[in-house]
Amino acid sequence: RKGKRVRLNDIWAVFEKEYGGDVNAMLKEDRLITVSWLLEHVPHLKEVQARRTLENSLTRHEDAIEADITDETRLKDIRDSAKAVEERVNQMVEDMDALANRVQYYDRLQAHGDPEYDFHF
Repeated sequence: RKGKRVRLNDIWAVFEKEYGGDVNAMLKEDRLITVSWLLEHVPHLKEVQARRTLENSLTRHEDAIEADITDETRLKDIRDSAKAVEERVNQMVEDMDALANRVQYYDRLQAHGDPEYDFHF
């Protein structure tokens, strides 16, 4: 560590200088950055650090993309589950209506001459 590493801030400053301080334009750029490009443009940067920095950057970028996909997938799964629950609830309401109608039918049914009916009514 003894001053042999280049700080990430120094690497960032090289990109900022290239884009004239326009960070938004810099972040929108989708060009491929290579180890050789970093070695050419960042003073005192060693190949090992350049490679490690790019590998770590790529890993974090891929993790961020995976997290976005995971969040989108989770949201879709939640929506699908909610829709399925809504459909099941609607079916239950229809079944309860049918059951209530059947109970009301038998409740209104009069069976004169039936000893049990005559006993209660």
